[in-house]
Amino acid sequence: MPSAEDLSICKSTIEDCVRDIDLWMLANKLKLNSDKTEILLFSSCYCPRPTLNNLVIASETVDCSTTAKNIGVIFNSSLSMLRHVTAVCKSSFFHLRNIFKIRKFLSYDTCKILTHALIMSRIDYCNLLLYGQPKCILQRLQSVLNSAAKLIHLSSRYEHVTPLLIQLHWLSIE
Repeated sequence: MPSAEDLSICKSTIEDCVRDIDLWMLANKLKLNSDKTEILLFSSCYCPRPTLNNLVIASETVDCSTTAKNIGVIFNSSLSMLRHVTAVCKSSFFHLRNIFKIRKFLSYDTCKILTHALIMSRIDYCNLLLYGQPKCILQRLQSVLNSAAKLIHLSSRYEHVTPLLIQLHWLSIE
């Protein structure tokens, strides 16, 4: 655990660095948007988190958050991707329900294209960040894929999904 003096030095160094960035941005006719600025302190879930409550950025105090969103990915302080996967699953199931409502009017190919555009793009986006995550988190994404495959093929909920995934090239057997 860092000492209070070390933490104070780190805090002032970060504030100075962000102030320099803000000055550079102003010199180049850009503005640091303090409303969208978030502070997330990464630490191991096995070690106590250092006490850092806020930083002064662009003459405004910004409090530390438990999660932060960057380029559409939700991070938390221990780099567990549970919040991000939950958000992806929520939006994917929303779109799957909407596609289900119009499925009888869609051809197989049209439904497949629509599902790829709305569902697979969300699952594939920044999927490298999911490497090494626990199986329980990845199973939630697999349930989205399974539901999408069954929707495309108009199969029942009790039908085995593996052949459908193979046919869609969402699963390969080696």
